[in-house]
Amino acid sequence: MREKTTSLLSSRGKASAEIAKLFDVFGNPYSRENTDGVINFGISENYDMFSKSAARVTLCPEVVPEEMGYGATAFGSLQLRKLFCSFINGNFSPVKDTEPEQLIVLNGVTVVNHTVAWTLLERGDKILLGQPAYSAFEYDFKAMSGVDLCLVPFEHPHGDLKGPINPFGMEAVAAYEETITRYRLFTDPQIDGDIRILLLCNPHNPLGVCYTPEVLRAYMRLCAKHNLILVSDEIYAKSVFSTSKNSDDKDGKPGFTSVLSIDSEEEGLAHDKVITLYGLSKDFASGGLRVGLLHSTSEEIHRACIGLSMFHWAGNPTQRFAIRLLSDPDWISTFVDDSRESLRSNYLRATDFLRQHSIPFFENGNAGFFLWLDLRSWLPLVELDEQDQSSQSASRTLTSSMRRLTTADQATGDQGANHLTRVQEHSDGWKREAALSALFLNSKLLLATGQSFQSETPGYFRLIFAQEREILDLGLERFIGVLNRLKRA
Repeated sequence: MREKTTSLLSSRGKASAEIAKLFDVFGNPYSRENTDGVINFGISENYDMFSKSAARVTLCPEVVPEEMGYGATAFGSLQLRKLFCSFINGNFSPVKDTEPEQLIVLNGVTVVNHTVAWTLLERGDKILLGQPAYSAFEYDFKAMSGVDLCLVPFEHPHGDLKGPINPFGMEAVAAYEETITRYRLFTDPQIDGDIRILLLCNPHNPLGVCYTPEVLRAYMRLCAKHNLILVSDEIYAKSVFSTSKNSDDKDGKPGFTSVLSIDSEEEGLAHDKVITLYGLSKDFASGGLRVGLLHSTSEEIHRACIGLSMFHWAGNPTQRFAIRLLSDPDWISTFVDDSRESLRSNYLRATDFLRQHSIPFFENGNAGFFLWLDLRSWLPLVELDEQDQSSQSASRTLTSSMRRLTTADQATGDQGANHLTRVQEHSDGWKREAALSALFLNSKLLLATGQSFQSETPGYFRLIFAQEREILDLGLERFIGVLNRLKRA
């Protein structure tokens, strides 16, 4: 029942209005014509490759009259799905060739995530996900479908497991299983919802690491044992690069392995319980096109997604651009090589700068556009003003963090109490993290906070280095300027 209120909005509308505040900082972007604008180190895009992807789609033939109609499908034209098949078969090494009838094309992976939640889960069901995690997953899955995340901690794992745990090793699989066991032991899935999906981001966002085949097989066995669906978000598949000074040298870090390249049935998991997500936003520097992809061998899932695609189809002119990007394997190969070299060069530029200024960061990544910075030692230098907007925002953040305490934790005595104690101990840290974020923004630099990525500990930030060189250098100078002013204060 709607409560009496002067607002015209439903509770859903009010939640959406809160999310809309995220866009307030985008109104003054940096450019060569607006040098006082905000440099965006917060949103994950391959800014340095925009000109090359734009040049490719600029050569598209003119739109024909038929493309101004609805078209034959709402889930991607047959031509586009065939091209995606060719791309996947040539780059993901699938055990069996991908067929067009296994693919659903929608307007972005954000919508694909929502579609997964809507078609497979009941309201209140849970998606199992390790920390830290891509910031938008919570909103993508929960906003309309009412699905919750069940977070797996690695710094302070459940039960007898000792942390910190390598999030990409076999011990992490044990941490996932411990979380499943505790949840099902201390909750009633009929009332609280059950864990139904295990979600991997491979390559990982924000840590930039690829899962090894051995670990992926272990997750398949875990899903088979606990009757879970395995969903693998592989949107950074072709954005893996060498972190060596010499591009010809191996850096010893794992390369990308798709779940499609592993026969899940050998690990006891039926093929139709593996779902793969992809899109053009990252590897093709084309986030503005809004083209996302879902792969599933389940006819049942496919039919359900088709029914929902009426709300989320990619427009025909958009599909024409996507077809142009995917239609020439030689162009794709050249573009990917250029992108990897750009990422390697910018990664080295940014990491050399960070080391020069003694800024610690997670050094095991070799994929994506980001670095995971450890600014915990700067938090005590941040002054708090309880009246300012950043502190108020941090208080809301703390409340959100406490709400994310899993039902299993709440129900398990000392473990839940210990987690709650850690959250309370970190309350000042979360406020300082938010205040430091505000200091960056005041200096016209946007960084993503660790709290937004479900970090267990305050003080981490994600920095996007896939920039044009001039902008990268200027952004790094703004970044270190903030930290130096804190030291001098």
